[in-house]
Amino acid sequence: MLSFVKFLKQSMLGMEAIKNKKSRWQKIAAFFVFIGVVCLVAGLAYAIPQEMSYQGKLTDSGGNPVTGIYLIVFTIYDAESGGSVQWTETKSVSVETGLFNVM
Repeated sequence: MLSFVKFLKQSMLGMEAIKNKKSRWQKIAAFFVFIGVVCLVAGLAYAIPQEMSYQGKLTDSGGNPVTGIYLIVFTIYDAESGGSVQWTETKSVSVETGLFNVM
């Protein structure tokens, strides 16, 4: 009878070791899932924006601020001077006392 009790105790210890091992692997898997989610969120947070805002002041040839709706051409070049056009867009912009804001 004593050896049977001893056998049961050893079996229980073995089961506890298996349970602890499973628990450890679950913790490791949860850690890697957490790291993956953090990397995904960080990647989305630093994604390149698809739009940019621009604010400006529009004046007439005498330097006086203008008011009204104007067609303004926005262009991006690949160099300060003599570069190639990389992007261009014409927008109808509302200007109030010379100031405007576009997206």
